[in-house]
Amino acid sequence: MNAHYEEKIKQRIAAAFERSGPPLDFPKLPEIATGRYTSDAFWQAEQQHLWPRSWLFAAHADELPAPGSCKLWRDSGVPIVIINEGADQYRAFYNTCQHRGGPLVVEEYSRQSRLQCGYHGWTYNYAGELIGVPDQRDFVDLDKACYRLKELRCESWGKWIFVNRDAQAKPLQDFIAPIAPELEQFDLANLRLYDKHSIPIAANWKACTDSFMETYHLQHIHPHTVNQLLDHKGTVIALLEQGHNKMYTPNREGLLTTPDEFVDITSVGELPRISNLAYSVFPNMVMPLDAAGFPLLLFWPIDKANTRMDVLWFGADDGKSKVTDNVWQRQQEFLSPAWLEKLAIFDVVLQEDVQFLASQQQSMETGAITGMPLSYLEQRIYHRHEALDEIIGLHNIPPSLAVAPLLQPFIEN
Repeated sequence: MNAHYEEKIKQRIAAAFERSGPPLDFPKLPEIATGRYTSDAFWQAEQQHLWPRSWLFAAHADELPAPGSCKLWRDSGVPIVIINEGADQYRAFYNTCQHRGGPLVVEEYSRQSRLQCGYHGWTYNYAGELIGVPDQRDFVDLDKACYRLKELRCESWGKWIFVNRDAQAKPLQDFIAPIAPELEQFDLANLRLYDKHSIPIAANWKACTDSFMETYHLQHIHPHTVNQLLDHKGTVIALLEQGHNKMYTPNREGLLTTPDEFVDITSVGELPRISNLAYSVFPNMVMPLDAAGFPLLLFWPIDKANTRMDVLWFGADDGKSKVTDNVWQRQQEFLSPAWLEKLAIFDVVLQEDVQFLASQQQSMETGAITGMPLSYLEQRIYHRHEALDEIIGLHNIPPSLAVAPLLQPFIEN
């Protein structure tokens, strides 16, 4: 980031401490209908129009360390196989044989010399071409070229692999354009995946994500953890195009250095070291960034009222292991005591963040609350709901559940 922008954010942080209310031009945000979190209609609209049309984080290159490495990925709502075809190139196919729909892979992680259906043995190469049919003599005029696997958009940002089921979607690089410049300093292409685990939450996926998009709650549910480190009164929020947004929350102790136990991402500038820089990537990703290593939080809907939160930890390469060691699956064997303590402490923070979500979901379902008034510090939530309506389409949403588009004038370039 350039020095002018960093100075501007520092000035905005200073001004945030002095303000007595929202900026004079900032609108009163209408209540968000709780039906967006509970109704069958909105849930179905998401299944039909949100997840099939979104760029979704599907894998990290460390999960697919060698040519032929496969990951069976179901989080977008359908079974998809992602394969490393070599030379840091990845492809994604529906996990569906073109004969009678049998699966090509059945384990979450595997390594395949080719993709072969276990049902009848139809075989495909890494490019999805049908190359083998047992007893082909019994098929009349079978043209193997007509039976390629159904391929999906699969594009990478550094070592982060995204999949989109919409063939007409804009390129991934266009999608991440509003966030990529500032994140370049975190050297995403060279980070290692050090941990991956999941936490179940009995609440709608949007309620779960909301919990990580504002600092209004810090002093109440993190009094002895995060609130000791960050001062929410200095929070600065930036709304970005395509549903992304971010916030800077200043450290109470000013500039923080990376502890000796961790390898520093040396390219990180001053701003993320004097504040917590947290990005929200539309629709379901949250990143609280840190030069000493940081988590990526992904919120996957299991059903209307249940979510799986995936927690992936990234850091600079410490030179102590190979990618093929699968450190992210063998933390106790490879990670230092300091790393293990860091992961455990953050899980305590996460449990604080999610502790009330099941009760919140129950309250919304009982009708004890029908609308949520949002403060200036909660504007990232409203902004994301606007983006949800845009991609789903207002004609697919009951009018009583739509949000009024108010924040476009406040989106930053």
